[in-house]
Amino acid sequence: MRESTLKCKSTGAHIPLAYTVDKDNNILIDENSAPIVQAIFKNYIDGTPNSTICQYLNSRGFRTSHNNLFNKISIHRIVQNQSYIREYRYSDILIKEGMPAIVDLEILT
Repeated sequence: MRESTLKCKSTGAHIPLAYTVDKDNNILIDENSAPIVQAIFKNYIDGTPNSTICQYLNSRGFRTSHNNLFNKISIHRIVQNQSYIREYRYSDILIKEGMPAIVDLEILT
């Protein structure tokens, strides 16, 4: 596990929404769901309430990475997930630029 972690590969743990894993366990951006995460961040930063973001996503048939409806907690977890700004974390190991970026850091500042 440690060796895979140091290479920023999937360790078999849950993969966040908008990512996928290839046959070599490389973590890649899922082009189909990346726009969902980008829309969540944009709306969140613009001050849209989490409940409104949920209504928007659910009304369009989008689902979480566990195929559930979005709720306020799932939105909170997504905007707090450092993977979307390139941080790869497993156990006590943190690699700052280990994930493909889904959210542009410039929109966060």
